[in-house]
Amino acid sequence: MLAALQHHLTLCIRAAPWPSCFAVLFALSALLLPCLLKEYSYWMKLPAMLTSLGGSLLSVLDGRGRYSEYRRVLKLLRRYGFKRKIFHSMSRSRCQRDAALLAARQTGHLHSAKDFYRACGYRWFHLLPDDLVEEPRRYLSVGYLKGTFGTA
Repeated sequence: MLAALQHHLTLCIRAAPWPSCFAVLFALSALLLPCLLKEYSYWMKLPAMLTSLGGSLLSVLDGRGRYSEYRRVLKLLRRYGFKRKIFHSMSRSRCQRDAALLAARQTGHLHSAKDFYRACGYRWFHLLPDDLVEEPRRYLSVGYLKGTFGTA
């Protein structure tokens, strides 16, 4: 049971490495803020801690969404093999590309997937979602939030 949980958690982290890192960083900041802000009152520390915990929760939800997409792409790759359409639908953000590349690695299509993303112009430093780069106000739209935190 413990081995299965560990394997599941490892896959979640590998499918969404950036959200996982941010979840840990936000959680650590929430724990360390009371120590760093000793001279401030509890009511001044509370908003900072709640903001950090909220950021951690959003990162965990984002990672959960990427893990769900990883599982969906894994099923599609096992059923249909490498299709450009599958990877094109997963090219909007670095987190989606990471999830798709993990699924491609596990089905033996890693080189084809990397070549596809490279041909699309994506490199390691393209971290922000395409929609956010084009129009930053879309970050708060209902459609963007459903796509980010929704499950497939």
